Formats: sequence, structure tokens, C-alpha cells
Amino acid sequence: MGAGSESVPNLPESPPEAGPLPEVIVQQVQLPAGVAGPTEISFDVRCFVLPVSGGIVLIDTGMGGSAVDINQALERLGAGWGDVSDVVLTHSHADHSLHCRPSGG
Repeated sequence: MGAGSESVPNLPESPPEAGPLPEVIVQQVQLPAGVAGPTEISFDVRCFVLPVSGGIVLIDTGMGGSAVDINQALERLGAGWGDVSDVVLTHSHADHSLHCRPSGG
């Protein structure tokens, strides 16, 4: 190799096959003035239902009322609550974890 030449790794002839796409659930949250500052705040909260080889991974659980949306996402994937193998909470703020509670709770 000459000066300035770099080794190029062997690349696959075609990109690897992508796995199934997650179902994305979006909830709109509106906080009235005085709750989190002097003005009203409006923002989106997302949770994800991700099919993987060992089941379904639920990433964040959203605010109250998200169970219906999560159930519909599971049904679109041909799955149910019993197929959820893991729940990942990105952090413990209520907009990401409020709907998470122990079974039967």
C-alpha cells in the first residue's frame, strides 16, 4: 500500500436483513400552568413494543391509559401480554414509567 492508502474491510455483498420494526405508541401530555413552570407545557411521550426472537420487549410504559394502546400494538404484532419477555424503563419519570406496576397490581 502506498502512502495515504487505507485498508478497507471486507463488506458484505448485501446489507443484513433488518428485523421487525417496533410498534411506536405516542401519547400527548399537557401539563397546566403552575405544574412544571409558569406556562402550560405540551409534549409527546413514546413507548415502543419491539418484537425480538425471545418474545416482546416493551420499552417504557407510558402514562395512565397506555395499556389499551400497548394491547393494540401487541395485537398488530400477533402477540399478547404473555409474550412480553422484558420491560425496559429508560428512566423513572412518570411519563415513561407511570403505567409500570407488578402483575395483579
